Amino acid sequence: MKNNYLLDGNNIIHKMPKLSKLAKKQDQHTREKLAFLVDRYFANKNIKCTLFFDGFVKDAIKTNKIKIQYSNNKTADELIRLEIERAANPKLYTIISSDNDITELAKVCSCKIVKSDEFVKLLDNSNEPKAAEIEEKEIITKLNNEDWIKCFNEGSKLL
Repeated sequence: MKNNYLLDGNNIIHKMPKLSKLAKKQDQHTREKLAFLVDRYFANKNIKCTLFFDGFVKDAIKTNKIKIQYSNNKTADELIRLEIERAANPKLYTIISSDNDITELAKVCSCKIVKSDEFVKLLDNSNEPKAAEIEEKEIITKLNNEDWIKCFNEGSKLL
C-alpha cells in the first residue's frame, strides 16, 4: 500500500510569505502556484497525495501527481477529518496541516504529522532553483494554448 499525504492548502499558503501576499490579490493563481510546487515535490515519490482547498473550484488545476480536492460548502478541515476517520490504515497517512484540531485527530489515529511551516521548508529546499522554471512553464503553456486557439480559428475559416 502507498503512503497517503493529505495537505491543507490554505495552511501551507499562509506559511509562504510570497504566496500569502499573492493570495490577497489572486486566489486562483496562488492555488496554481502551490499545486505546481507540491506536484513537483512529490513527482518521483511513490505516494498518493491530495491537496485540499476551501471553497469551490474556479478553473481546474491540472497536475501530474497530486489530486486536488475542493471543500465546496464545507471546510477543507472537515474533508481532511473525514479522510482520516475513514482510513483503513491511518498509519499510512501523513497529514500536513497547522490546524490543532486536525493534528490532534491525526495523532490519536496514529497518522504522521508535518506542520505546514516544516513542509514549506521542505518545499523551499527542493524547489528553490526550479521556481523560475515553473513560471516559465506556465507562460509557455499559456502561449501554446493561445497558439492552438489561433490555429483552430484560422483552420475553421478555411473550411
